[in-house]
Amino acid sequence: MFAVRFAMSSHRSTAAQTAAAFQPVTGVEQSVACRREARILLSLCAIWLIGVCDLAFTISESEHQHFDELNPVAAMLVDSPPALLATYKLGLSVFGTSVLVILRRYPASETACRILTAAYVLLALRWMIYFQGLYSTRDNLIVTMLAQMP
Repeated sequence: MFAVRFAMSSHRSTAAQTAAAFQPVTGVEQSVACRREARILLSLCAIWLIGVCDLAFTISESEHQHFDELNPVAAMLVDSPPALLATYKLGLSVFGTSVLVILRRYPASETACRILTAAYVLLALRWMIYFQGLYSTRDNLIVTMLAQMP
């Protein structure tokens, strides 16, 4: 009986905490909210920077036989004109960041931004591993140019 009551009371508090995470902040927490908004906007800038680099690398590498797009939807668009792939990738980025900008006053949006930023950093690391593999074979124009730089 005690375990059931404890589980039910902890379930209610968890639901209340979850509901509180989606409430906008007011009053004394205004400076905390301003800092949160700044962190969210900084994260979104990093996401856009990595996303544009991902788009440029995808378009430039799609011409090579050794390139495999890991995103299944984008893989269907790689063989189409580059404008279609750019519209797809930039359109999703605009939609996702617009939602996060609109909801930036909510504490849960910062958590979402952190998760998204971590995913984009992993994407950047994946590109780094890809180019390191090409560097070892010197099988790419970009890698050859970078190897010749002082």
